[in-house]
Amino acid sequence: MIKKWAFLKTCEKGAVAIEFALIAPLMILFVIGVIEIATAMAVSTMLEGGLREASRFGVTGSTTGGRQASINQILANHSYGLINPANISLSTKVYGSFASIGDEEYTDSNNNGTHDNGEPYTDRNGNGQWDADGGSAGLGSSSQIVVYRVNYDWPYLTGIFRPIVGNSLHLSSAIAVRNEPY
Repeated sequence: MIKKWAFLKTCEKGAVAIEFALIAPLMILFVIGVIEIATAMAVSTMLEGGLREASRFGVTGSTTGGRQASINQILANHSYGLINPANISLSTKVYGSFASIGDEEYTDSNNNGTHDNGEPYTDRNGNGQWDADGGSAGLGSSSQIVVYRVNYDWPYLTGIFRPIVGNSLHLSSAIAVRNEPY
């Protein structure tokens, strides 16, 4: 019996199979993770490229085929089948100048870090009320500043990492442009 145990201690048959069984699941998870990250980066780049091209069309003021519909179609054309165009959220805000992009300015009288009713503010968009964002909705007119924002929740290719990171990855991009004088 002692000879049998001594033989098993020195036997190396099947060692490679056991090592492979221990390492393979980790390597497979690593490869899937790399593919997921690479695809997410590619989708983000496509979204940014589509937004850039859509804003380039938007600054012209062209109304051929409907300006908003054309912008949405340009975004869809740059998805190359990896982005579902129906789930793309595009918003546009118009500003008077690049300096006015963002929050309307207010005086924080009670020093709580937020705007409260009754605190004085600068009405940048002229709508008579304080807004967290001083822009007004729309595509703007000649020589106005327009901020294009696109949001997309990209579902992961595999469900392996969903319990850890959720069902989708939120991608967003924004670009500010001045419309051409038309």
